[in-house]
Amino acid sequence: MDCLFQSTAKPNVYRCLRCGFVVTTARFRPDQIHKACAGRPERSTPWGFLLAFLRHALNLFRRRTPWEIVELHAICRGCDYYRPSKRQSTRSWWQRLLRIEPAEGACGKCGCAVDRRGTWLNKLAWRSEKCPEGKWPATSIWRLFYRWLGRQG
Repeated sequence: MDCLFQSTAKPNVYRCLRCGFVVTTARFRPDQIHKACAGRPERSTPWGFLLAFLRHALNLFRRRTPWEIVELHAICRGCDYYRPSKRQSTRSWWQRLLRIEPAEGACGKCGCAVDRRGTWLNKLAWRSEKCPEGKWPATSIWRLFYRWLGRQG
């Protein structure tokens, strides 16, 4: 995904609408500049997490298998929105207290943690969650239940 440049008040200065990258050029038009856009992720909000947790609870806290998580992680790593984390050797006090390891990356579309390990705060581990780009679906217990009811009746 390339940057989407828009001219600013200064002549020959263009700013990306997505990531804010600024380029100054007199020789090229903005549509001729091909820079991989870092994008600005939609922040994961407390309300978004609360809704995801409610979906997870309604799905009876079902989790994906480790093999499914590895497959979905490979799909996420190939996505344009995947943001690998800059792992730090030190963790904050609350991460040490809760024994939380930093995630391997994050989704740039929704801001959720994306990790190959089956940790608790991992979008890939919850069966109720799906990719915002539609690259992998949620496997809800209710969808399977309604499919089973349809076969019975």
